[in-house]
Amino acid sequence: MNMSISEALLKKLQDANIPFASVAVTNEQETIFSEHIGTQIIGEEKAVDSSTIYRIASMTKPIVSLAALLLVQKGSLRLDDYAEDYAPELKDLKVANLVDGEIYYEDAKEKITIHHLLAHTSGFAYDFHDPALTKLLADEKIAPLTDKAGAFIKVPLSYQPGTKWEYGVGLDWMGVIIEKISGQSLNAFIKESIFQPLGMNNSSFDPDDLGKEKLAEMHLMQEAEFIRSTDLFDDSVQDFYSGGGGILSTVEDYCKFMRIFLNDGQVNGQEFLSKELLEKMMTNQAGDLNYDFQPTFNPILVKENEWFPEIKKKWSYGFLVNLEDIPERRKAGSLAWSGIFNTYFWIDPKSKIAGTVMMQLSPHYDEKCKGILEALEKTVYLELDSLKS
Repeated sequence: MNMSISEALLKKLQDANIPFASVAVTNEQETIFSEHIGTQIIGEEKAVDSSTIYRIASMTKPIVSLAALLLVQKGSLRLDDYAEDYAPELKDLKVANLVDGEIYYEDAKEKITIHHLLAHTSGFAYDFHDPALTKLLADEKIAPLTDKAGAFIKVPLSYQPGTKWEYGVGLDWMGVIIEKISGQSLNAFIKESIFQPLGMNNSSFDPDDLGKEKLAEMHLMQEAEFIRSTDLFDDSVQDFYSGGGGILSTVEDYCKFMRIFLNDGQVNGQEFLSKELLEKMMTNQAGDLNYDFQPTFNPILVKENEWFPEIKKKWSYGFLVNLEDIPERRKAGSLAWSGIFNTYFWIDPKSKIAGTVMMQLSPHYDEKCKGILEALEKTVYLELDSLKS
């Protein structure tokens, strides 16, 4: 155990009054640091440990992006294929525009491709980031994200395909397409093609696979304090597996996934993803379109955010990519993202180091929670030589 990392994290968690977190750091070979700090239920001393399962939410997206590229690698899918060829519901899509409090629709000017879905340039959005979808949700014209049948992905576009980077339900549609091509549920396909080869034995879309009693306790911000919430999120699964946010996992398991990108696409010395496809997960795939500031229309769930506003950034298939070094932190060309319950990770191929911190708190992008990631990352780079030795 590296005491300086442990001490820095414990102090930061205590100062922020965050009840618990799990963290792990890996090099290209193995997890070199992991720790589980705090207690899940104040007063009951419910431990957080290596068996604690986290709802990793949008940290699902890079895994589903990899699953799609494994189908491309097999020749079962092409990046320029039209998404509607696999999901007929994506034919004849409309773009919703909010004008003076009213929704107006226009026809999509081009068809969505698999590339669009993977690069977040399809025009799909999330209601909590988009005013038109927020209006449609308030009017009960679209389903909430909590809909267990997956009806929440059946939304109009918010932008014309290929015209803007926008974060949304595209990877959920990618999950539907993976199921159509593979003839398996998304859970079964990803277990077989990713979790099992990587030894991610504590990861699944289905809590019954892992043991519901192992799921981390959720907390919600109330009057500047994180309070335990037993009804914030329904963990039951029906027939729909969310490709945009449905995976449950641990910090140690996620390290196994991240090591793919520290090992040039290899797993146990064997090619897992070709260099050509690996490059698409590690470099800009959005062309001239840019990831930028994300507003909020549901501040209880998510705060407004832009990662590193002063740094040039792009989007690959699956990750935010910083094009410049971030002082005291990750190097240029690093890959990163997060999940809505304040789970975070970064992968730094140049430094051959990756790390993740998982909490179960709402709202997302809370500054205290982002501060835990910053504390972990800065301490890791300060201790990089000793960690590697």
